[in-house]
Amino acid sequence: MGRKLSASGLASPFGMIDGGSFVAERRESARYKYQLRAVSEHRGVPQSGHFVTYRRGISNPHVWHLTNDAKVKQVPYTQVASAQAYMLYYERMQPNRWYKQNNLLMRP
Repeated sequence: MGRKLSASGLASPFGMIDGGSFVAERRESARYKYQLRAVSEHRGVPQSGHFVTYRRGISNPHVWHLTNDAKVKQVPYTQVASAQAYMLYYERMQPNRWYKQNNLLMRP
């Protein structure tokens, strides 16, 4: 149904997306980076099924949780990486966290 996430590709859960890659003109918004925060997965067939979501931890972004109705449990990254992603959710990171004044990328 969906494509698997790639640990080395654009949709890497531990990676970032550079906003400048998607902006034709040089604008302030191009300075932002976007971090993957959640992945929704549809389980079942197109006519019926169920959605679950993998979410990054709030206090520790290297921890992932599976949310399935009222159940929440911590899961390994390998489970997130093998999910059949239906939708990806990104959070815009503040530019002052990622850029120096001369626009060189800083380490998080």
